[in-house]
Amino acid sequence: MEQTKETIDELRQKIGALETERQQAEQAALEANAALRETQRCLTRLIESSPDAIISTDKQGNVVLFSEGAETLLGYRAKEVTSRNISVLYGDEAGPKQIAREMRKRGGSVSCFESVLLAKDGSNIPVLISASVLSDDKGEEAGTIGFVRDLRERKREEEERDERATELKAGRDRFQYLLTVTPGVVYTTQASGDYACTSVSENLDAVMGFSPWEMIEESGFWVSRLHPDDAPRILPEIESLIRQGGGTTEYRLLNRDRNYIWIRDTFRVIRDDRGRPLEIVGSWSDISYQSRQSRRLESAWQSSMICKRSSLPAQRSYTPPRRPRMALRVGSSVRAWNRPLAICRGRCATIQSSGPSMSTLRMPRVCLMKSSV
Repeated sequence: MEQTKETIDELRQKIGALETERQQAEQAALEANAALRETQRCLTRLIESSPDAIISTDKQGNVVLFSEGAETLLGYRAKEVTSRNISVLYGDEAGPKQIAREMRKRGGSVSCFESVLLAKDGSNIPVLISASVLSDDKGEEAGTIGFVRDLRERKREEEERDERATELKAGRDRFQYLLTVTPGVVYTTQASGDYACTSVSENLDAVMGFSPWEMIEESGFWVSRLHPDDAPRILPEIESLIRQGGGTTEYRLLNRDRNYIWIRDTFRVIRDDRGRPLEIVGSWSDISYQSRQSRRLESAWQSSMICKRSSLPAQRSYTPPRRPRMALRVGSSVRAWNRPLAICRGRCATIQSSGPSMSTLRMPRVCLMKSSV
């Protein structure tokens, strides 16, 4: 009897321990279920609040999750696509097969993969897909989950940006063409120091014989080519014009042929937010021909003035010669009448071309004498 009693007590103790373990297991299960439900609620809130479309499939490729973002993006209700194959959202089977192939190639996930989905209204929607393979406890593939982002707005921005880039390129090409055909050299330089060039038009070669890169890369290009007689005047003048905001000046520059050409330099100063000189934008014009013509005209004018001053006293002191009186007989031949008049006209023309005007000369008088019968 005592042995039976001990056995019963031992069994009671085991039953009590088992009951305790059961209660603990139940409590753990309840806590796990609560945690699972909380996780599910969090996951549901995350899915519902995500601006991206979230779509999940089983291992056969049938849709098991279709978020509100997916409904907004594609126009389907969740019940319309749930349990249907994912290919309905691509329009064919090539789309999902391509995604599955990319996931396998990259170790079970793909990120930022561009594709196109078919909306309920039949429109094509460019999307960016990030997807992963879901595995069960045994490590076998159980399905997929993907996050889909709408690219329509970005595509529109890209198209607008491409259009602006195309217009900008066309404008730049037109501007470069104008810079090429214009006779002036357009440039930009620093506003201090040795006025290093930052950009220059292609027609620099036509004006000075240098390539644009030579002017940009060579330090002190402009200063080193100023005419020695012009440099002491030009450098202070440029500084003064920079303080004024720009202006025009003329000087000589040495070209590639080691000849000096006259340049008319017109520029404007670009300032920063604080008003300090930042950059100079200007143009060079080759005025060598105009300068030569101007010097020739000035020399000719000076020569004419010297000649005029030297000829004035001679005009005042000039006295025409007196002609002797000539007697002609009435009835003589016409030739006898015309000979002295022709001589007179010839001499008067000679005097007129070399001396003062005819108004200052006294014409010789011709006396006609009647001959006696």
